[in-house]
Amino acid sequence: LDKIRDHYNLDRLAQAAVTAALRDQEYFFLCVKRIRETRAWFSTELQVLDYSVIPSHGNYVFASPPDRNGKRVYDALYQRRILVRHFSDPALAHGLRISIGTREEMEITLDALREIG
Repeated sequence: LDKIRDHYNLDRLAQAAVTAALRDQEYFFLCVKRIRETRAWFSTELQVLDYSVIPSHGNYVFASPPDRNGKRVYDALYQRRILVRHFSDPALAHGLRISIGTREEMEITLDALREIG
């Protein structure tokens, strides 16, 4: 197995998680459903705040604040201990990659974004 192992191999914890997901597909699909619903709701709420949101099929959204200053919003969220991804590449620096968490976590994130402006 070591000879054919991929460079980005999964550690034992990740392997256990995948195995559990395959064994309990009902729970897995429930989680997928929740992520989709939360992502759709969160994207709509971001648009209400005048954020530009790129349509997503993953467990995250890429969104740009109205002033297109992703670094400013990243720094303000970081100060509040809310971690998102900011890219320094000029082609992406205007936005943020925001992972979708629980509804409660996303409400906290939205409250912070409202405060930040």
